[in-house]
Amino acid sequence: MRYRVFIILASVFLASCYDADRNEGFDITRGEAVNSRSGHEAYIVETKSYGDYQTQVLIRYRGGQCGSGVANADGIYHNLILSWINDETLEITKPRSLELNQNASGSKVQCGEYVVDIVIKNA
Repeated sequence: MRYRVFIILASVFLASCYDADRNEGFDITRGEAVNSRSGHEAYIVETKSYGDYQTQVLIRYRGGQCGSGVANADGIYHNLILSWINDETLEITKPRSLELNQNASGSKVQCGEYVVDIVIKNA
């Protein structure tokens, strides 16, 4: 019993020494949001996790109750351009050579009553 208590206390102590804000193996950069007139917000997130770089396009729907991953690509600094064609259609302009993978739902993403069409075009 004393051994278990020691292990638990040692684990709590060691965990309190870990500074999550100083984890140099992980980094997130969020780009500026592009808003539709209806209140949806699209933005680019670039992440680094122990040498693996990833770029993602995300949407936060009107009201902020939910969001969707729209597309992703390996690497960072891809010069993607986000723009709303209309209130429910997001256009992503990408370099011709970039392979951009869409969400599993393809060219439509949905959260409850909100549906957004995704158009990907080459620069």
